[in-house]
Amino acid sequence: MLKSFCIASVIIMFLLPERVEAQGVYRAYGVGFRTSLWKYRDAGDENYQPGIVDNSFGGGMLYFFARLIDKWYLEGNIGGESRNVIKINGVVENISMTSFLAGARYDLLSRNLGSIFQPYLAFGGGMHTITRNIISTSVINKSNAELGAFFGGGLNVILASWFALNADLKYHFITRESYETADLSGLQLGFGLSFMFGGLPELLRIEDINIIVEDIYPAYYEFYATYPLLQVSVKNTAGYTIEVNLHSNIEGYSERPHESGFIEIPSGEIEKIPVYAIFGKKLISTKKREPAVVDFNLEARAGATHMESMSINVMIHSRNAWNGEVNRLSFFLTPDDEELMDLTRGIIDNIKFVDNPKLQKFYHAREIFNKLGETGIGYRSDPNIPYYQDDYVQYAMETIDKKSGDCDDLVILYCSLLESIGIQTAFIEVRDPEKDIAHLYMMFDSGISPGEGAALSSNDKKYIIREQTSGNRSIWIPVEATLVGDGFDSAWNSAATAYIEEGEIRSGIAEGWMQIVDVK
Repeated sequence: MLKSFCIASVIIMFLLPERVEAQGVYRAYGVGFRTSLWKYRDAGDENYQPGIVDNSFGGGMLYFFARLIDKWYLEGNIGGESRNVIKINGVVENISMTSFLAGARYDLLSRNLGSIFQPYLAFGGGMHTITRNIISTSVINKSNAELGAFFGGGLNVILASWFALNADLKYHFITRESYETADLSGLQLGFGLSFMFGGLPELLRIEDINIIVEDIYPAYYEFYATYPLLQVSVKNTAGYTIEVNLHSNIEGYSERPHESGFIEIPSGEIEKIPVYAIFGKKLISTKKREPAVVDFNLEARAGATHMESMSINVMIHSRNAWNGEVNRLSFFLTPDDEELMDLTRGIIDNIKFVDNPKLQKFYHAREIFNKLGETGIGYRSDPNIPYYQDDYVQYAMETIDKKSGDCDDLVILYCSLLESIGIQTAFIEVRDPEKDIAHLYMMFDSGISPGEGAALSSNDKKYIIREQTSGNRSIWIPVEATLVGDGFDSAWNSAATAYIEEGEIRSGIAEGWMQIVDVK
């Protein structure tokens, strides 16, 4: 019988298409049938014909199981055994036993091994109804109920997520209240199969999804490469360490799915996994505001592989949209634009230095600003935009093509030109509480040390002394970009006056409604 069982297991293993995907994991519930051979102690009578009595039952059992927790299962059995014996005097006796048993099963191997072979231990007990039919000149029926207990073990061969073969060996202890009852305690060998249904064991649970970025701005696409859109808190609910890989994708906008790589999570621990997106060309060419969906899949592996998918809605804004955060405005700068670089080179190549060569950056910045004015570029305010809508920011070449822009457009243009030749710039944002709208102008690093400020101007109120990233201090020149048509000197004087009045006299910097943000 054991040989037949093994052969059948191998055949079914190759016939079932899901055999590889089973990987030793049970579903929550199962039902099955098991044939059995019961070898008990004695026949309880000395008058049987020699060679007829073999002290064994043959029969079968229906059984079912349900997962209790982790590797513990509750199991129930209903079945029967019977045999016929012939006594020496020709009397035929039939002994049958019906059993109602309940118990528990514990799987020995960890789920993360992924084996289709799952040995287990089992124990339990219940009621055995024993019936004796004695046939001679008349029929005599005798019946009694006995309590019993069992322990043993077995092997499940999980060939598919819904199907398994089974073999087990149990020892049964059965009480013997009646002197007429044979001692039926003994070994039971069974072979069978089961069909499983319900959920697979839970490996993980998503505890929380923290949406960090709900509005995606195309200009910030490089920023999103290192800044997560979401953070998913994953709890390991398995009784062993698992590995989790998070895949994320925004259909139509992602260049390809982003993967976190497999992260090890110990049993019972919570891991916060960031969700990123790798954006492609479609994002930076988006012309209108439209909704999108972030799809992310959690792939957990621990012998078996578990997949869980979720989606979160986000909003994709247009390529020129800006949310008003000045520390994000530098994403609109394009100092590496070839057309822009050609423009700045054409301007500075014609500058002749006849005095202090230390003023090179200052001369370059002044000449570039004046040339912009000569091209006819001027200031034009944006339309009135409700507070809940995005501001519209032009890229440098768009402002050149349109010959106009508002304060942030002109600041972006001038900063892009200066940055393209290595001059460091910064934004000056003013949110004056006495005015309805905010204003933006800029400053640039002249590279001149504070002790040489007289080379620029005898009025030290016209420039700002700031510390460079290297730790050295240098002179920065403020410029009001909206006065591009009036020339550099006018734009410089206006910005310097505004800086003194708003930043120092009215304490705008100290009170926080005026801030300087370096372009990075």
